[in-house]
Amino acid sequence: DEAFGSSSITTTYNITTTAIPSDEAFGSNTIGVGPVSITVAALDTAESFGALGITTGNVDIACTAMDTDEVWGTLWSVFAAYTETQVNRSNATPPTGFNGCYVTEIGAGGGGGIAATSGNRGGPGGGGGGGKIAEFYLAASDFGSDYSCGYGTGGASQTDGGDTFFNTGSITTTAGGGKKGANGTTSRGAGGAGGTCSATGVSVTSYTGGAGGQGGNATGTSTGVAAANVSNGQGAGGGGGPGLDSGGGNWGTSSGGKGGNSDTTGGNPGVLNSHNNNTDPGYPGTNGTNGQGGGGGGAASLGLSFTGNTGGAGGTYGGGGGAASASNSPARPGGAGANGWIKLRWV
Repeated sequence: DEAFGSSSITTTYNITTTAIPSDEAFGSNTIGVGPVSITVAALDTAESFGALGITTGNVDIACTAMDTDEVWGTLWSVFAAYTETQVNRSNATPPTGFNGCYVTEIGAGGGGGIAATSGNRGGPGGGGGGGKIAEFYLAASDFGSDYSCGYGTGGASQTDGGDTFFNTGSITTTAGGGKKGANGTTSRGAGGAGGTCSATGVSVTSYTGGAGGQGGNATGTSTGVAAANVSNGQGAGGGGGPGLDSGGGNWGTSSGGKGGNSDTTGGNPGVLNSHNNNTDPGYPGTNGTNGQGGGGGGAASLGLSFTGNTGGAGGTYGGGGGAASASNSPARPGGAGANGWIKLRWV
């Protein structure tokens, strides 16, 4: 270091650094362009989603109809209520969709009796009225698969009245017909019994028909007995016929009995000793309407010259027939009983 001098040179430097902008270091981060127009070309549906149409050969399509309740659900059914009267049916099918049935029954009236035509002749009895079953209800669930019903036919002279009935499944109901008046013999005949009612499998309210009037005595006072009145819509009984003794000495009292009243009035007896040849019968009982109980027929009275007369007919519904009068030959018939009644009210 002495020949060439020292090998180390010591100096001091001051360096100042100046930062440059980013765009000089990295270039500008903003690109400016002029107006740009973009045109969009739509794709066909088939190019976007694939073809919508499928081409096949001939296709046979069989349509199977759907039930209404499968399409719309169950529809409510409303049954149109209706009423029937005087129907006779055997093993009939109940109406579709019904909820129940109200039933009313009246039995038929019995016919009046007749008398003998010689000797001491007791008066015959009047026919009994039909029994009544007041309206009762049977629900659809009470019914069997079918039902049977019918109304009784009125009894002719010396004949019982027919029963009115309604039966289904284990249920049976009967409004009995009135019984015939007993014929007069040497003693007076009894009035026919009123029809009785019965029911199995259902509770009902029922009324026995009115009894017929008893015949008049063969001797002594011979006037026939009036039938009793009834008040619950059953048939009333017919009046009892007059008697007559063997010598005709009591003819002046040989008037018939009046028929009983029900919903309608009973018939009056025929007029005593006013006509002959059966031209003055007992008056009929008054007919009822819409199931009213009929009045009993009035009994005949003795006609001129000891001729007989016919008893009056019972009134509808269920009235018993009035008895004939005792007389000389020929014997006259008793009055006919009226038909029974049935009403079915389907709901």
